[in-house]
Amino acid sequence: LASVAVKETFRRQGIAIRLIAEMIRQGREGGAKEIWLDVRESNAAARRLYEGLGFREVYRRKNYYRKPKEDALVLFRSADGAVRSTVARDSGQALGG
Repeated sequence: LASVAVKETFRRQGIAIRLIAEMIRQGREGGAKEIWLDVRESNAAARRLYEGLGFREVYRRKNYYRKPKEDALVLFRSADGAVRSTVARDSGQALGG
């Protein structure tokens, strides 16, 4: 999968969390043990989302993005277990588990 995005008017409704949780679930069912992704260093909202879903920064790819030129942060999480996020915890739910 090359990219995940939610149209601005639909953001902050839990759509991205559900999309990513479903991708992780399908990966796990397909035998994946690990989930890796890249995110722009400046994309603070996406970074918070991924961290809330259990991803941790592993390293950075210098000048990975071109327009504008920017580093990519490489994030990792295990495919095992339910996807838990701050949003899910606050509402008493676990996603994708």
